Amino acid sequence: MLTLELNKKGEAVEIFFDEAGAELLKSYIDAALKNRDHYHLMTPEWGGSELSSECQGLENEVINHLRVACI
Repeated sequence: MLTLELNKKGEAVEIFFDEAGAELLKSYIDAALKNRDHYHLMTPEWGGSELSSECQGLENEVINHLRVACI
């Protein structure tokens, strides 16, 4: 499980994950570094399967798209 959320004040991004979600995010970061590339992680509502759309934080808003990019 990997969920990205914007807190209710709109001032911070919160990342919620279990062990599998942490490994998934790490794998995309490692791939971006190795390939000097970028990757898109999305919720099912946005056509992906990498991010969960189940909100974990009270009154937070789910972020549906994460771009992981090595610059």
